Amino acid sequence: MARIRTVKPEFWTDEKVVECSIPARLLFIGLFNFANDKGCLERSPRRIKMQVFPADSMDCEPLLQELITHGLLTEYSVNDVQYLHISGFLKHQKINRPSQTNIPVPPGFSENSVSNGNQCGNNSPNGHGGLSEDSMSNHGGFTDGKEGKGKDLKDKTTLLDRAGANDSNADDSAPPAFEDENWLDEPNDKFPMTSDWQPSPDFQQRAALWNRALDGPAPGYTPGELAGFVAYWQPEGRRYHQVQWEKKFADSVLHERRNAPTGKERHPRRGRFEPSGEYGEKPPGFN
Repeated sequence: MARIRTVKPEFWTDEKVVECSIPARLLFIGLFNFANDKGCLERSPRRIKMQVFPADSMDCEPLLQELITHGLLTEYSVNDVQYLHISGFLKHQKINRPSQTNIPVPPGFSENSVSNGNQCGNNSPNGHGGLSEDSMSNHGGFTDGKEGKGKDLKDKTTLLDRAGANDSNADDSAPPAFEDENWLDEPNDKFPMTSDWQPSPDFQQRAALWNRALDGPAPGYTPGELAGFVAYWQPEGRRYHQVQWEKKFADSVLHERRNAPTGKERHPRRGRFEPSGEYGEKPPGFN
């Protein structure tokens, strides 16, 4: 399952990263989302391509080899199945709620050795490349902050407050982690419709990305359209994610607008005859 990950701004100037091509860098970032909570994933270029570059004609195998060559990825095998490990993943990612996974860790891997910054897996005949947590610099591309969990994030300090705390409690080698706060208040779990439900502030822009263009000024809907949608779905008791609710709302708005009466007859008949009620009256031309 894809997970929300963040990167530090210093990722873009890391020496190992800048030595890679731009497609390889983008792939490396994409792997953060699809690796498990230990930074491991199956070495399947075709699957990775469909996850990270679903709409592009991209061959991921040369890009994976490029990342392995520069020490950003390590490949290993377990029971003749090939896997990849993102170097330095656990050192820079804090997982609050680990998910179950069927992907095995590299031979010789241990979380204790990772926390101590030691290498693991180098003595295994199946490992190719070091798993040193120092393969990424202190300004590397992984965040040491909390993983994004929507409303579960209780500490929502601003970037400015966090920077001030780092100035007093840390040295210059550990700059504050960047967090995109646009998604902090977005629920991460399914929930039923409630009377106070609201779409995201950028709902109109999201709808356009979903091929559901909503005309008119922001936010792209009227209070009446929102009230009607909520009134319909609230008694249903269905549970959906926030994005799913927003897609349904966009569909609802478009449906209501397409079927709204225009005040004009859609297909007026030509030469319409309105009888006066007098017996024997005939339309013009039938005398």
